[in-house]
Amino acid sequence: MVKSTKETQKGNVILAIDGATKTGYAVYENGKIIVSGTMKFRKSVREQTYGEWVQKMIVKYGITQIVAEDVYREHSRMLDNAFYALSKLHGVLMYVNGINGLPDVSFINPLIVKRYMIPTVFKQHTREEDKQRMICRVTHLGYTLESDKADDEADAIGILLTYLNIHDLPINHPSK
Repeated sequence: MVKSTKETQKGNVILAIDGATKTGYAVYENGKIIVSGTMKFRKSVREQTYGEWVQKMIVKYGITQIVAEDVYREHSRMLDNAFYALSKLHGVLMYVNGINGLPDVSFINPLIVKRYMIPTVFKQHTREEDKQRMICRVTHLGYTLESDKADDEADAIGILLTYLNIHDLPINHPSK
């Protein structure tokens, strides 16, 4: 028996992750983001504690799908250490996801998130400007962030909203 669209949507509990040493997250259930925030992991035990945290999130919220920002390697190779660190976190995420029997993690290119959340017309912005623009966009939609500099949390919300848009899932933003 095929579930109706409403039944399928009602059962979705999605965890969106902007993974890094300071990880942003957002959880979606029943058409709204029910919680968001950041977690900071010590570099010396980052992979282990990251995996434990993801497992706790899956159990605590009954996660049925995980979506995360994809990583890519810069041509300049100046950011290779960041690329390798993020790649390790992706591996941990995929492992924890797999042992819980969840569907494959949906990885979204950060450029797609940026285009959806903060479209721009022919102007290049610095990384810092883009972070601030994402924070402004998310708070404009009514979300309250941990701080006015919580770009990781804003990115996780942006990743989640992009995923919901791609999959035509409903979202009710908080009232302002």
